[in-house]
Amino acid sequence: MSTDIMVKISGVFNLTDARFYAAAGADFIGFCMDETLPHFCDLPRIKEIVSWLEGPSYVLETYVEPDEDKMDFYLQETGIRSIHIGPKTTSIPKKYDDLTIFREVNLSDWNNIEIAAGQFLVLSSQKSVADILTEDMDILTRLCLSYTCFLDLPWQNSSDVEAILNVVTPVGLVFHGSAEEKTGLKNFDWMEEVFEMLGKS
Repeated sequence: MSTDIMVKISGVFNLTDARFYAAAGADFIGFCMDETLPHFCDLPRIKEIVSWLEGPSYVLETYVEPDEDKMDFYLQETGIRSIHIGPKTTSIPKKYDDLTIFREVNLSDWNNIEIAAGQFLVLSSQKSVADILTEDMDILTRLCLSYTCFLDLPWQNSSDVEAILNVVTPVGLVFHGSAEEKTGLKNFDWMEEVFEMLGKS
């Protein structure tokens, strides 16, 4: 299955993830700015990871109301021109309109929020992919036809991804970084299958 579907990796905080996903053909790699979250990546680490990589675009991610001073400082220090705003945030400051915006919305709450023109709509859900396929495909299909949607679903394997792509075609898919098994060591087997399926590797 060769596609034009983009891939965003959220919450990257180690070089092992960053190197693998950049080499595999990820379009976006995101770094979480929220210090209270386990996938937080501090500014020196972000700058270190970016210095090692070529290929993807980078995204600053926040899942709380944006701290504008902190966001401005990170943007200036990294040169990153994309931000991802989580579902609990209520608004995006107008001064960020010139950035690429990923606006995350829980699939169950999609009609409670306005999506501005030019923004990527990131649809997330806590339901299993099997439940989404049986309960939510009508709305998922309608949203993917109406917006430039990325899907951030609780993927468990490449079969989950294939099952969704058999019935809907989003603009992109979101996967998540995670801790290393040991320093420099992780198993990426099923993600390699996904990138091969998408024609990126």
